[in-house]
Amino acid sequence: DTFNMILPLWGEKDEAKRIEGWKAVDRHIAENAEVIPLLQYVQPILHVSGIKVVPHRSGALLPHLMTRA
Repeated sequence: DTFNMILPLWGEKDEAKRIEGWKAVDRHIAENAEVIPLLQYVQPILHVSGIKVVPHRSGALLPHLMTRA
């Protein structure tokens, strides 16, 4: 999917469309965790029953994915 999103951008002459296309590619890569991390880290987790945590597809815990239970 990512390759098919990138391929037409190489020939896109309209700069605004090209920039928006690359932004969409960046979003897609981030949302689907399609990167190889150069640094692995440990993320300790404390559990509180009043908080619901939804892990990101990459396994990371992001603050905006945490809500009150």
